Amino acid sequence: MNSKLKDIFNFILAVIVIVIINYLCSFRFFRKDLTNDQLHSLSTKTIHFLENEINDEVTVDVYLDGDFPAEIQKLKNSLTEKLNEFKAYAGTKLKIRFHDLNEDEELKEDFKKEIYSEGIDPSYIFINKDATEQNSIEIWPGVLLKQGDKTVAVQLLQGGNIPINQQIINRFSDQLEFKFIQGLLKLTTNKVKNISFLRGHNELNNAEIYDIRHKLMEFYSVDTIRISQLKTEFFNQSVDSANKKWAGIISSNKPSVIIENDTIDLYDENGVLIDNIDNNLKRYFQTKQLSLFKQNSNNFSEDLGALDNSDGLIVAKPKSSFSEKEKFVIDQFIMKGGKVFWLVDRMDVKEYLLKDSSFVMSETIETKLEDFITTYGARINSDLITDLQCAPVKRIDGMGNLIKWYFYPILSTFNPNEFNLNVGPVRLKYASSVDTFGHPEITKAPLLQTSSNYLKKRQFRVTYKDLTASNPEMFDSPEGNLNQTMGLLLTGKFTSNYKNRGVSDDFKKFLKSSNFKEISDTINSMVVFGDGDFIRNDLILNKETGKYQPLYLDFEAADLGTPNFAPIYGNSVFFLNLVDKLLGNDILIPLRSRMKIPRLLSIEEIKINRKYWQFINLFTPSFLIILMGLLILFFKRRKYN
Repeated sequence: MNSKLKDIFNFILAVIVIVIINYLCSFRFFRKDLTNDQLHSLSTKTIHFLENEINDEVTVDVYLDGDFPAEIQKLKNSLTEKLNEFKAYAGTKLKIRFHDLNEDEELKEDFKKEIYSEGIDPSYIFINKDATEQNSIEIWPGVLLKQGDKTVAVQLLQGGNIPINQQIINRFSDQLEFKFIQGLLKLTTNKVKNISFLRGHNELNNAEIYDIRHKLMEFYSVDTIRISQLKTEFFNQSVDSANKKWAGIISSNKPSVIIENDTIDLYDENGVLIDNIDNNLKRYFQTKQLSLFKQNSNNFSEDLGALDNSDGLIVAKPKSSFSEKEKFVIDQFIMKGGKVFWLVDRMDVKEYLLKDSSFVMSETIETKLEDFITTYGARINSDLITDLQCAPVKRIDGMGNLIKWYFYPILSTFNPNEFNLNVGPVRLKYASSVDTFGHPEITKAPLLQTSSNYLKKRQFRVTYKDLTASNPEMFDSPEGNLNQTMGLLLTGKFTSNYKNRGVSDDFKKFLKSSNFKEISDTINSMVVFGDGDFIRNDLILNKETGKYQPLYLDFEAADLGTPNFAPIYGNSVFFLNLVDKLLGNDILIPLRSRMKIPRLLSIEEIKINRKYWQFINLFTPSFLIILMGLLILFFKRRKYN
């Protein structure tokens, strides 16, 4: 075979090999991600879900389509690339369709109303045309997932007005996998799991859990539940009592009434009854009467089936005692596989009193949960932990901020694992330590720990004026001072609190009416933290409306109004990961950890060395190409000289 035929043969062979390789690769998606945290690759759990968990065809209707400026085109390109990657693993089970809502001038408004009714909101992107002018462009950054007669809307970018920048683009890209998989889970899951917030013991109210509650509602059904209720007869008596008192006030023809040493006018200057004064006073009288009834435990009845429809129970910052029957209902909920998240304070610091007082004393909170939780393998101690690694505080007396408030420890996660990967530091408030206790059959995994520079206090005088007694630097740490555990994950087959336990005759009757379980049927888990504020968001006064509004858990209230006001804490992500872990939705955990603040170039570096980096970006690639060409020419001449 002469040289020319040999070259032709080699060329044809190379083409055939390339075609075969491409054909084989078409059956399997492959891409190498060189980032350290594999940010640009689908997680292994996502791949498994796409390949194995979708049984029927899912249609993905995408509405981010059309002719857009470069900034918005980047969003579309990111979405298209991610959807193609999903399809590479899901195959024919995923059908992707793009829709340009502005394509038909006559019908576009009808189309927009239709998808708005399905749950997708428009975004209005502001793009700088020049130094003085901005363009607002409407986009619909969402998809509708459809399987059979079921539809789930996935909002990929928040609705409303958005000034586009690289940070927004990066966050959009980082969140795509999480939001898409979350939507697919909603679509393909027959039963949405239910999480209940316990009520009846002055727990955190809905305003204080606004942030975490709404984040949980993105995937779970969330409600509030009372195990113990005031008997109906006493509630009705309180209503009758309030009505009688109001009738007595009206019949007396008095212009005002004295309530707790305050004079309340009943009529305006024209002699007309003030709007809603009757309802307000009736509500006051009823509340006073109810509080008297609630002082007698015999006036309550417990609902044995209160938690029957719950998969998870969150006990967040209770302040009053639990009855034995309430604890029994929770105990049996655990025995049947229910997941409990204990967020319990042992010490109460009434910080609001510092507005008018120079100090406040910490007080022990008695909820009768102390020994109850210990039975499962964890003990929340009656102490107050201060830590050198701590958050600032916005003083309640209006005197600015304290940069270091040792009672607000900032904790690192213990032994990084799947549900705390890339999670920011967690901030606690007036927290107590948590120890393991007995029960070797229960696995006790520490979740959070203090730094080595901490103090453990009992009854303590809390003041803004002198922090010496709370500053760990002012005291010598004991030799071998270990980091203090502040939270535990307990896993195993739990034994009932009421197994072989002596109880009253009245309680024995209560037990007989239930299907009592002495030990949990399967391996179960629960979470124990010595801080009721773990998921409590701050409430900030809006000066324009005069009303309080919630601040997201990730933000520091002391930084409000400063350039440092940005998400810094990991409380919400950490807690959501724990919920997903215990309720069997751990596919979301590695995805949520990717939704972090993008790593952008330093603004200061850009300002100082802008020209330098522009030069590097423009001329380095050209220089490398020229250099490569010269080297090839050099070696060719040397070979064929």
